[in-house]
Amino acid sequence: MTSLAGLLLIAALSIAFRKFAMTAGEDTAAGRFFRWFTLSGQQNMFIYAFITIATIVFSVGVMRTLLPEMTTLTYFADFSNDYGEALPEANPYLHVTDPDAVRQIYEGSDAALTSSPGTGLRGFLYGPIWRTTLVPWRPWLIPMLTWSVFILIMFGTMQCIAALAEREWTLSERLPYPLVEIPLGITEQRSFFAGISFLRDPVMWVGFIIGASYGIHEMIATTTLAFPQLGREYPLGKLLTEHPWSAIGGGINIFLMPEAYGLAYFAPQDVLLTTALSWLGILAFRVATAAAGYDVKATVYRDATAGSFIGLVLASLYVARRPLLEALRRAFGARKRDHDELPGRYVWFMRGALIGMVLMCLFWLWTGLPGHYVAFALFMFMV
Repeated sequence: MTSLAGLLLIAALSIAFRKFAMTAGEDTAAGRFFRWFTLSGQQNMFIYAFITIATIVFSVGVMRTLLPEMTTLTYFADFSNDYGEALPEANPYLHVTDPDAVRQIYEGSDAALTSSPGTGLRGFLYGPIWRTTLVPWRPWLIPMLTWSVFILIMFGTMQCIAALAEREWTLSERLPYPLVEIPLGITEQRSFFAGISFLRDPVMWVGFIIGASYGIHEMIATTTLAFPQLGREYPLGKLLTEHPWSAIGGGINIFLMPEAYGLAYFAPQDVLLTTALSWLGILAFRVATAAAGYDVKATVYRDATAGSFIGLVLASLYVARRPLLEALRRAFGARKRDHDELPGRYVWFMRGALIGMVLMCLFWLWTGLPGHYVAFALFMFMV
């Protein structure tokens, strides 16, 4: 959603600058100045992809998990755990070894900011950078560079794998990509309704205002204690206290996620219906097993979910086996067959995916993981 909001802002500014250029005259100095700030649809999509990847890197799955892991062994080592014994065995390039630098990330710096970033626009722009002068960057430099290289390799490998699947999914299976309609509507000014461009559609702006208002409200509530917070989830399963209905637990919730509802509008109806009915079937299975006196562990449902992902990967590989095998054959230097219609770029995508996976395995081995753990990590990466 951050990337979509950024794309919408950039597209709106680009259109505004284009209007200014047309008003001032294309051949005038002012017109050429405003024209320089206008972006094409391809440039907007490049910015959208860049923002999307950047927000993923700094989200829960990467940096918000990685930074604490780089300091856990050092900060939480005490007599109640074995962190102190494990610390010398950990690769020093993967975590922060300076105890004082680790302490500061949890407890704050002992030093104080004595200077000032300035006032006005300079203080606003330079303030965030000025506050980082207290950070002891030297102990963090090597671990951050090491993990940055791994993340770059991982994302590059994922891009190559996605590019390999694009031909089979798009051209052969004719799979739609409904979530792409929003950025394409912004960049290409496509119309979801006849005669109304995307940025002039009042329904779009109503949905945008609802979602943006909720997001702004939650940000204010997070930073201002006196401001009420709406929350993200209302569990209805707590109302079911009688056996066997209590087995549902947290399976029935109301989520306040306007962005999810908006994106689900573009999803295929058969996918949404299948997902909803499958979840209701799981809840009915919980109630039925509880009524029959069986105690089904919660991990069973997680295992079933993991199995569905594994089945999806295996099915995708089987469906695309011919172009993948041909790309794999040509990636190792085999000649192109007469009836082969596979473009040459897919051969390079296969080479990039293979090189990336090899580098990832070497990285895991370098960190000290056993070989069977590396094989499992590569398998989970594919899933």
